[in-house]
Amino acid sequence: MVKRQEGRIAVLTKARKFHRCAISGEIIDTDSFYYAITIGGSGLGSIKFPDRVKPEHLDKYWDRVRQSREMVLKEEK
Repeated sequence: MVKRQEGRIAVLTKARKFHRCAISGEIIDTDSFYYAITIGGSGLGSIKFPDRVKPEHLDKYWDRVRQSREMVLKEEK
């Protein structure tokens, strides 16, 4: 399953090794599912090092991205 929001692409992936969730810091176990989130159109750097988020924390991830964008826009004004 693929979800797109805020210029980012989240792809549901099955873990082949242990990872850490970018939101909670919890371990993502082998054979469990997680979202690999890359920045659309950013090149290889984002593809090689995606953010990894548990499915139940995806909404929190989108909220964090939205808040950081709003902060940047306020600073530019």
